[in-house]
Amino acid sequence: GEDNIDDEGSGKDSTCKIVYLGEACSKYLNICPKSNEIIINSYDESLETNIAFLFTIFASLSVDQSCQDSQPLVEEFLCRVAFQPCDDKSVVHSPNQTTCKYIRDELCPQDWIQLQNTQFANLLPDCDLFTEKSVSFTCETDPNSQSSPSPL
Repeated sequence: GEDNIDDEGSGKDSTCKIVYLGEACSKYLNICPKSNEIIINSYDESLETNIAFLFTIFASLSVDQSCQDSQPLVEEFLCRVAFQPCDDKSVVHSPNQTTCKYIRDELCPQDWIQLQNTQFANLLPDCDLFTEKSVSFTCETDPNSQSSPSPL
């Protein structure tokens, strides 16, 4: 990202303006736990429905045992790809290429291939579009509050 081309005068205007009120991904999108709202960059009602349905499929019909065993990781990945969660500085946090390829090639290889031929294909990203490293994110923290480190 060296290009500073603004579409609407200021580049920040159209980014990260949506509050996520859905259910399916609520536990995976709050990358800044202190914010009481989950801010995302992209929302689509049908995406929400499809992703919830996809999780059910993964849980019950998954061919790859490793995919079932890692369902939280897979769900978090798909949620972050679909809804593009934002940090407190309106930076979109995308998964990295390594995570994408690991899920595609190691954890869920057969499921991934099968889903390519279904209505859920659009939920599976092209891993080559991701950067090698995760975008680091910035969370505003309240200096007055003592927070214990997250167990994760």
